Amino acid sequence: MTRKTIAGENEQIWQQINQDLHIPGTIGDYHVLIQKDNHNIKFDTTSSPGGGDEGGYSITSFSSPLTSPTNFRFDIHPEDFINRLGKLFGGQDVVIGYPEFDNNLIVKTTDAQQVKTIFANPQVREVFQGLSGFSLSVIDDEDSNGSRLEFTVQRLLNNVELPRVFNAFTHILGILDGK
Repeated sequence: MTRKTIAGENEQIWQQINQDLHIPGTIGDYHVLIQKDNHNIKFDTTSSPGGGDEGGYSITSFSSPLTSPTNFRFDIHPEDFINRLGKLFGGQDVVIGYPEFDNNLIVKTTDAQQVKTIFANPQVREVFQGLSGFSLSVIDDEDSNGSRLEFTVQRLLNNVELPRVFNAFTHILGILDGK
């Protein structure tokens, strides 16, 4: 897959992405590399209508290697029935001290204080507590032998949600890399 590269300030980045996404056939299969604040962020949208007995699917994702080495890991995703059952049987769910966030999301981490720092910003919390069907994680990155911040949601985000999620994602990248 060939990835187009986009760089610049947020306004320039989203202006280019909006132009690209208005090209017929692009929105369900769009792959770019966004260069922002010394980070290379992969942005992907993928959609398939399915066929026959298959159901279709759509995915939007952002992914970026961290520039600073870390053993810190976390994963957040919306709370659902299965997660509530897991909590009854001792599943991890870190409370960060913001009731609307804590009541809607499951947080697993190796460092609760770092997660509290990441989500101290109310705009960042609001972005994720209002989404469904997503995962935001720091995971091992086999490509760089380091770590990667990864966001995935099981649908195509609209042109209002995309920049909000991207801004929250880059804010978190800055915290994780100490900037």
